[in-house]
Amino acid sequence: MTAGKVQVFCFDKTGTLTKAGLEFFGVQTTVAGSFTPMVYSLNETTDLFAKAVATCHAVTDLNGTLIGNPVDVEQFRASGGVIAPESEYLDTIQASNAVMHIVRRFQFVHARASMSVAVLDGSDVHVFVKGSFERIKEISRPESLPADYDKVCADLAREGCYVLAIAHKRVDVPIEQLHEQAQDEVESGCEFAGLLVFKNMLKPDTADAIAELKHGSTRTVMITGDTALTGVYIARKCGLMPSGTRVILGESASPNDPVCWIDVDTQEPVTDLAGALSELGSDGFPTTELAVGGTAFQYLCSTGEIDALLLNIRVFARMRPMDKVECVQLHMRYAVTAMCGDGGNDCGALRAAHVGIALSDAEASIVSPFSSSDRSVNSCVELLRESRAGLATSFANFAALICYGQVMSGIVRMSIFYFSVSLTENLWMLIDGGIATGMALTISLSGPAKRLARYRPTSRILGPQMLAAVGGT
Repeated sequence: MTAGKVQVFCFDKTGTLTKAGLEFFGVQTTVAGSFTPMVYSLNETTDLFAKAVATCHAVTDLNGTLIGNPVDVEQFRASGGVIAPESEYLDTIQASNAVMHIVRRFQFVHARASMSVAVLDGSDVHVFVKGSFERIKEISRPESLPADYDKVCADLAREGCYVLAIAHKRVDVPIEQLHEQAQDEVESGCEFAGLLVFKNMLKPDTADAIAELKHGSTRTVMITGDTALTGVYIARKCGLMPSGTRVILGESASPNDPVCWIDVDTQEPVTDLAGALSELGSDGFPTTELAVGGTAFQYLCSTGEIDALLLNIRVFARMRPMDKVECVQLHMRYAVTAMCGDGGNDCGALRAAHVGIALSDAEASIVSPFSSSDRSVNSCVELLRESRAGLATSFANFAALICYGQVMSGIVRMSIFYFSVSLTENLWMLIDGGIATGMALTISLSGPAKRLARYRPTSRILGPQMLAAVGGT
């Protein structure tokens, strides 16, 4: 019944609004501290970067099938590498005319937004670190970063690309000693190597599903671990943000630093945020939408400013699993909130929401009250249609039975007091068993509407709508 009253629907991006698999797009490396032009094949890049792409992942080969994170799998396929069936090390990979051994691997952790591997290449030992471009910027030596690093990454994200960065260093310590070092020590002192770029394509039916949810007076919100600019691009493509809407992005350097608001399109700072949000279009709705990054979200939560801005924010980006949970819980203070996701990092939010639907058969489907193997956002529309129909049918049955009781009591009074006739037991059985049961079945078997109505059915058994319906008889 709760699903029939959903007012806010939150969506993960990758695998939910967009296709689950990313498509390899290209790479950009550096020469003398400057970016080279984008190349679309690893055969056209440096041997070192090709080796990084072939080894810096957690993909395994199970009887000829590559198993692992979809991004890692697509990355490894693009490298053209082959995983040896047997190895005395963690893995042995043949790629770029070389045989490389993975001697140590730190798995990807959402809190760090990175992973790393130590690779034995002949007599050389390399450390490759892969992660979000913000994280790699933090751990890379400043002199190795191009001057336009932020601009290039932001431009790629603005075009809807999924951007990963890779850093590298050579180490001269024995492998045994490398095994004893902590992850921070292994990854320290790396130099930026290049960008690994993927395209995240929108599912063909996402835009129609979002439009249908909006037609049903349901607010749609994106909560993603990807960059804010990529989130804004996808939000505009699928109709989450109306066309022509001004988008203001809030970012902060850390959860303790104030939020800076910037116009996404003009890159101009915005000083009068309240004035921008108060501007209304001809339809009576604001002409400005907000997007925030993960650290900005944490700052706004810590200061309490999030309460005033929450329902103006359309895209929540760079959100960790616990941030997603907190974001959903904040929306739950103001409205009945649903969450739709497909991955393990969505499990907490799916469980916390009033209504959770997993577009997956994996771990997300275990914690979510609803799951769909269709993996289409149309499943969310169908859930609301069926739930609203169930809610409306239940209350219609209740009202019908109350009205039935009132009508029958009137018939009894008329037959006794005016006609001096008493209905027989068989006639009462026919009325109760035939008419009442048939009426209830007729209402129960009625299907949902083909489209979501603009108004949700009532859920108040003593509300004005029910009292008017029953009292009118």
